[in-house]
Amino acid sequence: MYEKQGTPPCGALNSYMWNKCIGEIADAIEDIALLRVEELYLLDGRGDSAEQPHRGISKEQLACAELRSIRLERTPVIAVDADTVYFRSEIFCEFQLHAIGGVPDEEKGKSFWVSCKLTLLPAGHRMEVLQVNPMVDGEYMREPLYPLPELPGVSANQNLLPDLSGMDDAAHKECLEKEAERFLMQYCREALEQPQVVPIRQIAEEKMGINLIVDKSLSDDLSVFGATVFVDSDVDVLTDGELEQLHCKAGTVLLDPDVLMMRNMGSYNFTLAHEVYHWYAHRAYMLLRMSNAGQGHAKQESAVQQCQVYNNGSARTPAALAEIQADAVAARILMPRRAVARKYKKLQEKYGTAEEMMVADLAIFFEVSKQAMRIRLEELGIMVNTVPQPEKLRRIDCLTLFDAFSTDKNLRRLLVSGAYRYADGYIVKNEPQYVENETLTEYAIEHLGECTLEFKSVRHQGTAADALLQRYEDYDLIACSEGAVEEEDLKQKKLQFERFLVEEANDDLTPPEKTFCEMLAPYLEQFRTSDDFESKTGIHRVKLRKFREGKLNNPEVRTVVAICAGLDLDITETMEMLRSAGHILLNTREHWAYKFIITCCEGMEIEERNAILIALGVRPLGSRKTER
Repeated sequence: MYEKQGTPPCGALNSYMWNKCIGEIADAIEDIALLRVEELYLLDGRGDSAEQPHRGISKEQLACAELRSIRLERTPVIAVDADTVYFRSEIFCEFQLHAIGGVPDEEKGKSFWVSCKLTLLPAGHRMEVLQVNPMVDGEYMREPLYPLPELPGVSANQNLLPDLSGMDDAAHKECLEKEAERFLMQYCREALEQPQVVPIRQIAEEKMGINLIVDKSLSDDLSVFGATVFVDSDVDVLTDGELEQLHCKAGTVLLDPDVLMMRNMGSYNFTLAHEVYHWYAHRAYMLLRMSNAGQGHAKQESAVQQCQVYNNGSARTPAALAEIQADAVAARILMPRRAVARKYKKLQEKYGTAEEMMVADLAIFFEVSKQAMRIRLEELGIMVNTVPQPEKLRRIDCLTLFDAFSTDKNLRRLLVSGAYRYADGYIVKNEPQYVENETLTEYAIEHLGECTLEFKSVRHQGTAADALLQRYEDYDLIACSEGAVEEEDLKQKKLQFERFLVEEANDDLTPPEKTFCEMLAPYLEQFRTSDDFESKTGIHRVKLRKFREGKLNNPEVRTVVAICAGLDLDITETMEMLRSAGHILLNTREHWAYKFIITCCEGMEIEERNAILIALGVRPLGSRKTER
């Protein structure tokens, strides 16, 4: 009989899997271990080579393996297709090996990539384990033994919402455009190129099978425009001002009739497109949310998505993100970029430079509001927004600095080279007269213009203030770095900086000269005790023993970064440590955040750096409970 080991990683899907699906995954692994143990490749690896033969049971003698414990490490691949979820998780198992004749032998740990298909239902789920793929020691890092299967669907996050984030603002907007085009390719392909009204009601009722109810008020003050029902439920509605409950089947969309009567056809179409996208893309999210809500009123509330007119677009909750996605994609469904651009070009021949007349004509043509059309044109770069530009500033908070660090190569060059550093909210010259004990000197405070960088606001190309969605930022902050440091000063740190650039641009892992444990050994002397190691890195003390014994040379990226942060290493040293463990930092938001806390958070404790990661929406480093 096996036992569940530790606690699951953060995330709604991980939690659901750990509580309701891990048994099915364990059964699939155990079936192979008992009947086809050779498929698990349990006796591979460093201890089974010709130079260092395996000391215990041989492959010829191995009869079967008994699963003793199972642990969920991570789920890096998630894809959603309607109410079906495809995911790939890393699972660590411990086995009791049995020789021929049933004689128990040694215990063996093994990691697997497990690919699954999970169909969420209003009351439970159906799950199929598609593949159990052992991870074996490759030339430089662990790798799957067999080719991994392609998983269908759209990439999603732990809450099963489509992953439309992108690395920066431009990539994020391109993801939104692609998502709208995916919808139109399925339901109205001709609208992508040919200017026309997108028949959203016809799509909803005839092509998607949505039951549309448009004669029931949803609030007495028109604070709720629409609602989407994901599971058969009783929905609160108003009839002649009296509250009553209306039983609705899954796949029902309710639109308040006052949206059309008191607003306009554009608002009505936008609300309908918003609710249609909820049903199209957020079914798995809502079913997971309902499953994790438990029983009673909370579960009932989770079955219906009521859409507030003025939602808090800055709230960092899955529900708020679902609303933001529905708003953003709905606008792009009703106003496809190429069709809008073609119609605008044609109207230019008629109106010339009379932009407001073109906006009005386009809004009527596409049956959207003038405000929505104006915002769309500004987003596409067709019209220029004239919102006044904010003034320059010097002091900048840590989270805003991350955005600048991610997009401004010149700023990154200054920080990585060590010529400048972040202290007390300023980007300041890294010299003793300006910085002492991680803070500005009195001289620096009195002469900020001499030693700190100024930031200016630069407007996003082709974007606009989005008053409807309340979520687009108008400007990027760019460091005024021209002439900020003499080239001679940079040349002194040229080797360090060029090594960082090589690491950043290198897509292939070259063979490291030393193993990770060999690289780490000199630094371990800084930790007087195992408690000291744990407090400074957030990594459980058990791993310290493995590092000292040279038994853990392929720790995951988070573990390496946590150790480098605890040692207060610079970015070049961190890159070297990562390479020795078989990793490079990729062009993802998570890895950019790691670069940021190493480069810009010099001298900070692990808790302070983790606070920044959490604020950036990135899982904190280390865990004394799970990083074992």
